[in-house]
Amino acid sequence: MAECIDSVSISLNASNSEDYDRLCSPIFENAYDEILAFTKKCHELMDDITLSVVSVIGNEEIEKCKRLSDALGVKFRVRNFV
Repeated sequence: MAECIDSVSISLNASNSEDYDRLCSPIFENAYDEILAFTKKCHELMDDITLSVVSVIGNEEIEKCKRLSDALGVKFRVRNFV
């Protein structure tokens, strides 16, 4: 994968699995944990990884997601809700 692409942006949208399931209604079990695992795997293969959230989740939740991104060693971006 790293030979074909140079960056990955992943929509995190929540700081925990319960909120993620409520907001995103994933069709797969353990989707939130799989997002985090995918993020870690991507970061092992390349440096330019960004986790993002939508601004409507609130400042407290945005800060929690930012701390999670920092802990994973990846970039963080807040997307505006349009």
